[in-house]
Amino acid sequence: EYIFIEETVPKQTLIWLVKKQKSNGCFRRDEKHVDTAQEGREGDQEDIALTAYVVGVFLEVGLNASFPALRNGLYCLEEAFLNGVTNGYTQAILAYVFALAGKEQQAKSLLSILDKSATKTNNMIYWERDEKPETDNSPSFIPSALSGETEKTCYVLLAVLSQDTQDLDYASKIVQWLAQRMNSHGGFSAMQDTTVCLLALTQYMKLTGSNPQNTVTLSSEESEEVFYVNRNKRLLVQHSKVSKGHQQYTVDVEGDGCSFVQATLRYNVPLPKEASGFSLSVKTGKSNSTDEFQTKFELTVTLTYTGARESSGTVLVDVKMLSGFTPVVSSTEELKFNSQVTKTDIKNGHVLFYLENVPKEATSLTFSIEQTNHVANIQPAPVTVHSYKRDEYAFDSYNINSISDSQ
Repeated sequence: EYIFIEETVPKQTLIWLVKKQKSNGCFRRDEKHVDTAQEGREGDQEDIALTAYVVGVFLEVGLNASFPALRNGLYCLEEAFLNGVTNGYTQAILAYVFALAGKEQQAKSLLSILDKSATKTNNMIYWERDEKPETDNSPSFIPSALSGETEKTCYVLLAVLSQDTQDLDYASKIVQWLAQRMNSHGGFSAMQDTTVCLLALTQYMKLTGSNPQNTVTLSSEESEEVFYVNRNKRLLVQHSKVSKGHQQYTVDVEGDGCSFVQATLRYNVPLPKEASGFSLSVKTGKSNSTDEFQTKFELTVTLTYTGARESSGTVLVDVKMLSGFTPVVSSTEELKFNSQVTKTDIKNGHVLFYLENVPKEATSLTFSIEQTNHVANIQPAPVTVHSYKRDEYAFDSYNINSISDSQ
């Protein structure tokens, strides 16, 4: 099924984009990018990465090569290529665009450069960020590869698959790394890298056979379950809940084609003490209620960016509710008037705040929570803050027992 889009919409979008093209064929960015953490999108090569992205979209939708905006955009990218592109992310997206445009020489040259900077281990190939993080001591439940790395790797995969002659053996080693980074919901670190990677994985699936005939058997000492993967079920997620986590499971696959098997283990862990890039504190206080029994409380989350950059870029603050408590929606909605808060959301007992940026000065978010059910022996609830594109994070927890008597 497809979503109908009025024919005038893409035409108006194209007209708007053409107005953003400079005389040298490059596209200009009018607004500051909401997240400066992505490689290739800051500094001298910002316009090149943006132009490559736009030209790539032109080619993907099948615009005629004689279309002026496409032709001029390719000229901008070829000039940048001749002058030398040093940023790894820009090299990756340029390689993909040149491969799409049929410019094999430029694509092969960039892929050769990228191959030299690739990390190759355990029959896998992937690309790390040009800038190394300050610390690698992140907890095990923080993704080891953040959005910049997966997006960069997926653009290389797209470049490899978009050439006239595809090296599927090389591509399979990239796909093997990506498969280990996919989360239990089928995505990666963020919406942007997920979009690019799903396109790359789809291209890989088309080239490696779209008519699988596989029998996948999951067995343990106590049980056995069989899954059938064929043309009719190739996009169907089949799953089974295992009875025990601590036992040996065996997966046997028979047939032709590719099948993706993933095991997901969910468990609770104590909040770690260390932090990287942020300072975070949470305080609870009594509201101005006149009720005999206090049921409403104010929660203040204060965070400061302490990383190496001037500011954090896009940040997510996740406040888990205490057992028996719910947020007062009107108080969370009021925070949308905070210039740094772009969105608030309430999902599954969590209050989520999306911040465009956290500066070096302290930023406070205050809202109300209300006790709707009486629960004995309430345990502390976690609060986390983490950057969308970098492994920068901080953790804290709160409880109603921590209310300051001075408030």
